[in-house]
Amino acid sequence: MLNFAVTAYGPQQFLRALETDAYSDLLKQDPRIFIMLTAPWHAGRTSCKDKNSWYAPSYALIDGVAGYRGSCADQAKGFSGLLHALFRATEMFQYFFQSRVEPVDAADIDLYVAIFAKAAKLAREKYNVPTLLLYLPDDVSSARYRLGPGYGNADIMRKLREAGIDVEEIGFDVAHHTESELVIIGDGHPTGLTNRIWAQQVKDTLVTRFNATQWR
Repeated sequence: MLNFAVTAYGPQQFLRALETDAYSDLLKQDPRIFIMLTAPWHAGRTSCKDKNSWYAPSYALIDGVAGYRGSCADQAKGFSGLLHALFRATEMFQYFFQSRVEPVDAADIDLYVAIFAKAAKLAREKYNVPTLLLYLPDDVSSARYRLGPGYGNADIMRKLREAGIDVEEIGFDVAHHTESELVIIGDGHPTGLTNRIWAQQVKDTLVTRFNATQWR
């Protein structure tokens, strides 16, 4: 198994790597499947709304398809873009200008789905392998989102599946473990135990859904 993940990466890096053949030399070793953990808040990264997406690839919907348009930084024009470029890493800028995270809206979710759709299409065309998304549901009724009807977790997973992607819903095993066992308190990322639980879910999915008994 090859892990191409980097801190703060999102679906847009997945797609851009496939578009540019960034890992083609490694992927010549008979790839079988692409797997990515995702959640609705990834739409904040694909829409360039998250502050950690400044140098990430930027995409826009063009006739329903995700089209590359440079980096997120390239889209910040004028005086605002200059301020971001010069001061974005300072505590003062973070406090006064980026203390409030921009909400994710329905258009951002549509772009998020389109980016995954194009990535899955390229994975099939270039490597003849499926893409499996491990979908972590989020509270889409929170202030983080401005989503209308048809944009709940079940709806988003349906949209992803309709785009030709295999989606497996995962979650935190709160029935058998405490929150502190599953989530790093004050950080929000999963603990080692959670990652082991998810790894078992991945293994079970590969065996049952893809009949991949050789991956046991």
